[in-house]
Amino acid sequence: MRKIYFIILFILIHVVAYGQMFDWKFYNDFDGNQFYIDSMWNIYPIDNHEIKFKIVSINNIDYSYNIAVDYLKNKEIDKALSIFKSILLIQSSNNIVLSYKIKSAKEIKKLKKNNGNRFFDYDQKASILIWKKKNFYFLVNDNMRYRLFYKRKIKILSRKFRNENNYSYSGLKVGAILKKNKSPYLYLTTVNCEKFSVKLRNINQVEENWRNNLGKDIFERKFVKSEKDRIIYSLNGTIKGKMIVGYESFMKNGKIGCMVRVVTSKEKFTKLKNEMLKVLVDFVLL
Repeated sequence: MRKIYFIILFILIHVVAYGQMFDWKFYNDFDGNQFYIDSMWNIYPIDNHEIKFKIVSINNIDYSYNIAVDYLKNKEIDKALSIFKSILLIQSSNNIVLSYKIKSAKEIKKLKKNNGNRFFDYDQKASILIWKKKNFYFLVNDNMRYRLFYKRKIKILSRKFRNENNYSYSGLKVGAILKKNKSPYLYLTTVNCEKFSVKLRNINQVEENWRNNLGKDIFERKFVKSEKDRIIYSLNGTIKGKMIVGYESFMKNGKIGCMVRVVTSKEKFTKLKNEMLKVLVDFVLL
């Protein structure tokens, strides 16, 4: 009898949980990003499995280094390489940190020697580097040579890259976390970068290229600010009665052009808008 009650209870919970989904508003933007907003205006990506990246810090550098060594033993070279490179980026005069930076540099040199031309593929897969300093999170793409900076914990939700002759593309989606290790996300950042064979003329060329590639979308835009190699817009768009708002920026440096977006729900935007705008302002093409 208990079994029957348990089965009935399980079915009821499942039906209720499934039924709740009809109150959630689904959103597809033209980057291919998919997420929904629940009745509390929280953002949940629906097309992602969070990608596990080890976040390196001074406090966990010994653990991180040894995890990387374990990855090498298991032939997971790109994961190991990502950690070794992240360790090299930590800025500290601490002797322990310096010793692990030396060890990491030696491991990278060894990987280059042992893998020959294959090292390029491993290096590209290991291009996303994350490290933490106090409560600040730094993310670097050392292939597209950009840096993101956050004042809260982040998670990588998806990434894409491809190379074709003298052209490279890299896409990244990042969630800023509301609670420790949990969805939903306060806001989402998408970074799309291209590397061409020749230098880009100006920022208008970058913007025009992305507009042509992506076509018309739901967003209305307003000019916020511009600099020599950067332009920022605010944006908003309504999907099924709920408004998505945020910022969009186009940037260039030499042969690399990037489009970066930071979006959230209208209800959360007022509290988050300065933080979201700072993500774009602090975005650096190295």
